[in-house]
Amino acid sequence: ISQAGTVKVALRSSAIGEDSELSFAGQYQSFLNVPLKDIIQKYKEVIASLFTPRAISYRLHMGVPFGEVAMSVACLEMIQSRAGGVVYTRHPFDLMKNNIIINATWGLGSYVVDGVVTPDTYELSKSDPPVLLTSSVSSKSKSLVVNPDGYLMETEIRAEKQNTPCLSQEQAVILAQYAMKLESHFQTPQDIEWALDENNKLMILQTRPLRIEGERGAFFATQRLDAYPILLENGSVACPGVGCGPAHIIHSEEDLLSFPDGGVLVAALSSPQYVIVMEKAQAIVTNSGSITGHMASVAREFKVPTVLNTVSATPVIPPGALITVDAFSGRVYEGK
Repeated sequence: ISQAGTVKVALRSSAIGEDSELSFAGQYQSFLNVPLKDIIQKYKEVIASLFTPRAISYRLHMGVPFGEVAMSVACLEMIQSRAGGVVYTRHPFDLMKNNIIINATWGLGSYVVDGVVTPDTYELSKSDPPVLLTSSVSSKSKSLVVNPDGYLMETEIRAEKQNTPCLSQEQAVILAQYAMKLESHFQTPQDIEWALDENNKLMILQTRPLRIEGERGAFFATQRLDAYPILLENGSVACPGVGCGPAHIIHSEEDLLSFPDGGVLVAALSSPQYVIVMEKAQAIVTNSGSITGHMASVAREFKVPTVLNTVSATPVIPPGALITVDAFSGRVYEGK
């Protein structure tokens, strides 16, 4: 109590129905590193996030009556993380894959789930002990860290650290072991948020059921169609399928107001606020992001073909151009 003035906490939404049959991923507000003096105000803002346009749109689409909605707020100790991210205990839609997927970035894992950066990716077997099968280290130019005065701040990552793996092989194996224990305990695939603290201790922040989109059938890669100009390829598929329509470039939330029926959403970052137009969208393409992000989870629930981490979607795709998104192979073609 004598040190109460230095206490900083995470205030996280916990609504009825959240993280159950539906994910509500990124639809409600959470606040990190909140100082003592602001806890009551931020608590009210979390409650008020029941009424944001994206939360209302999500509930309407999913058939959730407002009378069945209630919000509580979890108040948790804030972890100052050197690195953080997400673990899936299996692939969210490729039923042929039953490996553990770890995404990691420097600083807080918020930039993974919010789609701001493309994280490092590790894939491990479910053997005992887990074996690292593949790893992909991305270029991470910025991170989100705690501000000593409260809340968060973005920092530039030193050049020599940008392409350095966030986790060692040993740490990835330990995290995979934790994930396997959680999946075994809950008897269902898990979507787990984790952090690596300043003492290199791995911490589990939360776990929830991982929604598996198996009804779409086996995931497969389509052949390259050489008769059509390819604008982008090698993107990360977040939701399989094919969509065709005019490209609508999103630079800010205001651009969502003019999104056309049957359009293809093209943006630099992946964001859960795009739920507002997902009923209209034929497909989504972004420069960055990962399959473990909040928007990817919601896109799978809305069944919108989605390709992330294309690096250059916004500069390459002309506004209004008719494009075809092949969200099986991760390609974007010009025309129909």
